[in-house]
Amino acid sequence: MFGVERNEFKTTLQALGLSVGANIFGMLAIKTAYNKGKDWLKDVLNYIYQNYLFLKQDLSQYLPEAIVFPLEGTYLAWVDFHSLGITSKELDLLLKHQAKVLLDDGGMFGECSQGFQRFNIACPRKVLEETLNRIVNAASIYIQENH
Repeated sequence: MFGVERNEFKTTLQALGLSVGANIFGMLAIKTAYNKGKDWLKDVLNYIYQNYLFLKQDLSQYLPEAIVFPLEGTYLAWVDFHSLGITSKELDLLLKHQAKVLLDDGGMFGECSQGFQRFNIACPRKVLEETLNRIVNAASIYIQENH
């Protein structure tokens, strides 16, 4: 009898993203977040969207060859670097070694994503700004040397 109730309890916890081993403080934090976190969530979503707008504006102004795709309900932004005229591998090396930035190379998601990079924009604006400065500087040097 108790085994069935425990299994139902475990199933419910798993459906809520909790583990059976969660302690009371973790459960209280999750309950509070679900019940009172609406304003915080709204602020976080707005902050991420403002980061997206900043990414779009910055690249449009300083590296117009890079095309920022519209967000699709996520904090991950896709940027198309095909117009730089370099291979996906060269782009990845340029970003890693010259810009000292590690993004998600589109190639890891399949052939059709070659030449794209994925940015995590759920970060402090200062981090995003520094990342973009490094990318723009490295790309500008590359463009000057190769065109």
